[in-house]
Amino acid sequence: MRFSVEPVGFEGGKQKQVLPGIRCELEEGVPMLDRIEYFLTLAEEKNITHAAKRLYVSQQCLSAYLKELEEEYGVQLFYRKPQFMLTPAGETFYRAAQQMQLLNKDVKSQLQNRAYDSQGQLLVGIHSSRSATIMPSVMKKFWTQFPNIKVDVVDGNTKMFERLLLDGDIDMFIGVNPAKNLKLEQIPLLDEGVYITISDSMVRKYFYYDYPGCLERFEQGVSLEEFLKVPFIFTNEDSNIYTVLNAYLIQRGLALNIRMTTNNGALRTEMTAMGYGASISAEIRLLDIAEKNNLLPPDAKLFTFPIVDIPLSKICLVYRKGIYKTAYFEKFASEVVAYFKENF
Repeated sequence: MRFSVEPVGFEGGKQKQVLPGIRCELEEGVPMLDRIEYFLTLAEEKNITHAAKRLYVSQQCLSAYLKELEEEYGVQLFYRKPQFMLTPAGETFYRAAQQMQLLNKDVKSQLQNRAYDSQGQLLVGIHSSRSATIMPSVMKKFWTQFPNIKVDVVDGNTKMFERLLLDGDIDMFIGVNPAKNLKLEQIPLLDEGVYITISDSMVRKYFYYDYPGCLERFEQGVSLEEFLKVPFIFTNEDSNIYTVLNAYLIQRGLALNIRMTTNNGALRTEMTAMGYGASISAEIRLLDIAEKNNLLPPDAKLFTFPIVDIPLSKICLVYRKGIYKTAYFEKFASEVVAYFKENF
């Protein structure tokens, strides 16, 4: 069968109501799956008219496509009345169609990257506070071998990265406590502890009765119960550290004196060095804090003490299972793993 719609014009003295540039050819021998985006758009729009406009095809073309698709599989994919919506069979087909679309992207990537393995792009999800610590070292070694690869760093949190990865919008991410998912591969990087960061001047002020003896004790681990009077530069509620610490505080019936909140780890460290409050730092931030200490006067020196009784967080490198890995994908992943082995 061949179904064609010409562009806007005249036939029999009447103007045909078809958008400019519209064309539709459904030919025998051409699998319906070659136009899987037609089905996906119909499922998303739930309206043939809207879907046709979005696809730049006619309504007649889209209706004919859907009829043939249902005949090919022998099931009804959409209810027409009382409203246009997926049937249970259509829901199943929709999930499969999404996977087919992702697979198609991977196949195209494989073919392109085999020819241009020294050119390309990586999209990497990583929280800004961690990227400032990790990326400079990783990129220095990565670009030595692949100087022409563009790397786009996407800021966000682990839940956001999981969605983007499953939708094929990023290639990999470094996340905290990622959820188990059969479609995703996780490479463990670090069982990360949580630390309190506080300046020497604030320790003197709030622990004057036990200074400097308290420092040796704190180095073995602290309880936040001892720091309830100390003002804090804290994380926002959407951060993974907040989730862990909030559970810790609720379990013990504690409330901190929170003076400011920010997810920017560098800003928390800077405010702590200025004596505005203690802060909470993930273990990976300790390297940056140690470097900053070299630039600070003695009374602003920063101490980092591990907080006891808080579960360690799992830092992982995550990517989709079954994808084709380019040479530069594998190089980047290996450099991330090497960075954590060398520094932690």
